Amino acid sequence: FKGLSLEQLEQLTKQTASVGELENVYALSPMQKGMLFHNLMEPDSGAYFQQASFDQHGSFDVAIFRKSLDLLTQRHEALRTNFYQFETGHGQEPLQMVFRHKDSDLSFKDIRKMPKAEQQAYIQALKQED
Repeated sequence: FKGLSLEQLEQLTKQTASVGELENVYALSPMQKGMLFHNLMEPDSGAYFQQASFDQHGSFDVAIFRKSLDLLTQRHEALRTNFYQFETGHGQEPLQMVFRHKDSDLSFKDIRKMPKAEQQAYIQALKQED
């Protein structure tokens, strides 16, 4: 990110240390700024929120699936990127922070032993929370 001083970079590094080691810092593209603006103006609109669910049949190895997601995350920096508001000297600036290593964020709950109606209610509650 052009215009970022060494002191500001150190401050960003400290702020994000709990997530991981920084690899790069970028300004938002005009499209990203527009998306952020609309999200801040109408946080409950869901305009840029996509959700999908799938029924899976057969065997499923959670450890292998998690590892494949982690490999995918390591391959594509967009999946290792978080967004932060930061004081740059020109006011608050939203920045993209790319982390060198970041695991995927997978949560897994086996609900096979729940009754069907309880499974459906549980799934709907998770979707609503998401």
